[in-house]
Amino acid sequence: MYIEQAALGSLEIEKIKNIIAKRCRSEIGALVTENIAPAADMAELKRRQALFADVEEYRGRKGELPWVKDIVPVAPMLDAAEENGLLSGEELVKIRLLLTLEGRMKDALSAAVGEYGSFSIPLREMRDFSDECEMLSVIDDDGRLYDYASEKLGKLRQRMRELKETIRRRAHAILGDPQIAPMLQERVLTLRNGRHAFLVRQDAMPQFPGAVVDRSGSGNSVYMEPRSLMSLNNEYGRLHGEEMLEETRLFREFTSRLMSRKKGIFDAENVLGTIDLFYALSEMMRTDKWRLPELDERTLFSFVRARHPLLGARSVPIEIKCGLDFRILVITGPNTGGKTVALKTAGVCIYLGWLGFPIPAGEGSLLGDIGELFTDIGDEQSIEQSLSTFSAHITHVTQILNKVTPRSVVMLDELGAGTDPEEGAALGIALLDWLREERALVLATTHHNPIKRYALAADKIETASVEFDGKTLSPTYKILIGIPGRSNALLIAEKLGMRRSVINRAQQAMNGREVSMEDLIGELQEKRSALERETVAVEASRKKLAKLEKDYEERMKAIEEKKTR
Repeated sequence: MYIEQAALGSLEIEKIKNIIAKRCRSEIGALVTENIAPAADMAELKRRQALFADVEEYRGRKGELPWVKDIVPVAPMLDAAEENGLLSGEELVKIRLLLTLEGRMKDALSAAVGEYGSFSIPLREMRDFSDECEMLSVIDDDGRLYDYASEKLGKLRQRMRELKETIRRRAHAILGDPQIAPMLQERVLTLRNGRHAFLVRQDAMPQFPGAVVDRSGSGNSVYMEPRSLMSLNNEYGRLHGEEMLEETRLFREFTSRLMSRKKGIFDAENVLGTIDLFYALSEMMRTDKWRLPELDERTLFSFVRARHPLLGARSVPIEIKCGLDFRILVITGPNTGGKTVALKTAGVCIYLGWLGFPIPAGEGSLLGDIGELFTDIGDEQSIEQSLSTFSAHITHVTQILNKVTPRSVVMLDELGAGTDPEEGAALGIALLDWLREERALVLATTHHNPIKRYALAADKIETASVEFDGKTLSPTYKILIGIPGRSNALLIAEKLGMRRSVINRAQQAMNGREVSMEDLIGELQEKRSALERETVAVEASRKKLAKLEKDYEERMKAIEEKKTR
C-alpha cells in the first residue's frame, strides 16, 4: 500500500510509532519500527500477519524466544568500517553479541518451524555465523584480546610481564634506598606517558637521579623516571608498540571477515529487530486490547470499537466502515464533535493494519485490499508560497485526484470550507461525484447542508453524524451511520455566552429551507435516539425471556427425571 507523505504527517504516524517503539526491548526493535513500510500487496500482508500470529502463539504456549538485553544496532559500525577498515574491540564484542543471539534465535525458530510454518520466512534471512562467533571468542567482554588470540601476541605479552616484574624489583630497590625515599611524594611506581616513574617532590627534583616525564595536576610535584629504569622502559615501550600493532592487525583481519558478510549481518539485525517489534506489539495487545484485523480481498474497511492511540483511555470507541454497502461516507456534526478524530482513527487503523500490525480496535474489525491512502486534513497554509488555506487545500486535492484508483482511500476534512459557502458546497458535491465515479473509498466531513442533501440522495453514498447531546449541549463522540448531523452552531454559541438577541437575529437571518433541513436532521436524530433506547429495552427483555425459557426447560427436565424415577 502506498501512503503519501502528507498523510503520514496529518495522521501523526511518527508519534504512534514512537509509542510502539517504547515497548521494544532494544534499539534495533525501535529502528525496525521506525523504518517499516506498509506491505506491497495483500499476499505480503497475509505473510506478515501469519508470522506475527505464529510468534504470538509461540510466546503464549512456549514462552519467550531467545533474547539478550544489551543488543544494539551494528549496521552503523559496519558502515563506518567501510571507510577505515577497522572495528574496535568494543564494537566487535557488540557484533559478536548480535551474531550469537541470531544463532540462538535461528535454532529456536528451526526447532519450531514444523509447528509454526511461517517461521520459515525469517529463517530464509538468517545465516550461519558460527565461524565468525568462534573467531570473535578471542575477545573478552571489555573488547580486549586474550593472549591466545595469536601466537605472536601471546609471546609479546609474556615478555612484557617478565619485563614488568624486573622493573618492579628494581623499583622496590629504589624505594628501599634511604637517600631517595625522602624525595618521593608517594611510594608508588606509576606508568606515565608509557614510562614507569615515581612522583617526586618539586623541591627534590634537582637531586633525584632521573628525568622528568610529566607534572602532577597540582604542579607541586613531578613524575620522574629513574636512570636505572630507562633501558627497561625503552624495551617495554618497544614491546608495547609491537603489541598494539599485532592487536590492530588482528582487529583488521576480523573486520575484513565481517565486512565480507555485511549483508547477512544486516539481515540478521533486521530479523532480530522484527522479533523485538513483535514483542512490543504483543504487549500492546495485552495491555491496550489491540487486535489483528480480519483480511478481505475486496477494497473496504470496517473497524469495531476503534480508538485513536494518541488519545489513550480518554478516547471514545467508535465504529466506522466504508466499502460494503457504500463507497463514500460523509460525516457531519458540530465543531469539536469528533469528526476529524474519526477520520484520523480510521486512517491510523488502515495504516497500522497494512504494516501487518494489530490495530487499536476490537474483534471483528475488517481490513480490505487498499492500494493507496490519501488525506487532506488540517491547515496546509504556506507562507513561503503565499497560498491561502483554501488554495493550499485545492492544490493538494488536485494532486490526490491525479493518483486516485478504485483501490484508493481518500479522506477529506471540512469539505467545501475556506471559501464562499455556495461555491464551496458545489465544489464539494462535484468532488464526491467524481470520486464516486472512480469507485474510490471516501471519508469526508462537512458542515454544508447542500452536501448533506446530496449525500442523502446519491447512490453508494452514506451519511453519518457525530452524536450531540442536545440537553447538555456537548458531543458524545459516537458515530451514527445513516443520519446526517446538525451543525448546532447557534446552540453552541448560546452555551458559550453569546447574547440571546444576537442568537435570535441569526435564527431570523437563516434561510427557511436551511432551517427546515436542520430541523429535519434534528427530528431524525431524536427518532434515532428513541429507537436506540427501544432497542436496548427490547434486548434486555429478550435476555430476560431467554433466562426464563432456560429456567423453564431445566424445571421440565427435572420433573421428567422425577417422573421417570
